[in-house]
Amino acid sequence: MRTKIKLTRFDKDFNKLQVVEQPSRSWVVGMWYWMFCQMSDGDLPNSIDITNTARTLASWQDNNIASAWGRVAAGGGIGGEEDVYYSGSQRYYKAAAQLLGIVVGSDNTAATPSDYALGTRIVHGVGAGTLLYGGCEVANPAFSDPNGEMIIRRFFTNVSGGNVTVEEMGIYQSVSGASDHIYYFCIARDVVAPAVVVADTEILMATYTMQITV
Repeated sequence: MRTKIKLTRFDKDFNKLQVVEQPSRSWVVGMWYWMFCQMSDGDLPNSIDITNTARTLASWQDNNIASAWGRVAAGGGIGGEEDVYYSGSQRYYKAAAQLLGIVVGSDNTAATPSDYALGTRIVHGVGAGTLLYGGCEVANPAFSDPNGEMIIRRFFTNVSGGNVTVEEMGIYQSVSGASDHIYYFCIARDVVAPAVVVADTEILMATYTMQITV
């Protein structure tokens, strides 16, 4: 599987101003936590969440609540809202939409497989140094034999009154605990070069494109 990332910057009238596109090489350890929980029949201790805290994840077969990962797409709601999603066989949970799906940040420290979070995530908001997070979406996979791709995409709007510099991006995911707890994990992190400076009133589209080629 190949993956590429793209940041596209628009003005407030949606005129395209800049495109930065590069290969993604940075699926990180959280991705393997997720795969283990989906495929195994055992617990996975010491899974590090975005707060650098070790959590024990239970396989879906052991506990149909503990391993139920939230969907990457944060519904259609804005980034500050909580997103309700079905988890396991019986329960509904809420997770912070700005911590589900694509996230962006301002740290250009080189990515490593052990990264558990973005270096400095740019938070959802309207104050200095923040961006408004739109809902994250996952497009239907598209196949043209023998190739296929799937796109994860999110829009960010700068209404902070000043420039916001984006130097990293990634994907966060949530997992529900056995007693109404939500934990967040980073499954991908990439450093963006060159950095993208989003001026006040401008819009940023961040995209992960996953591709298979036979």
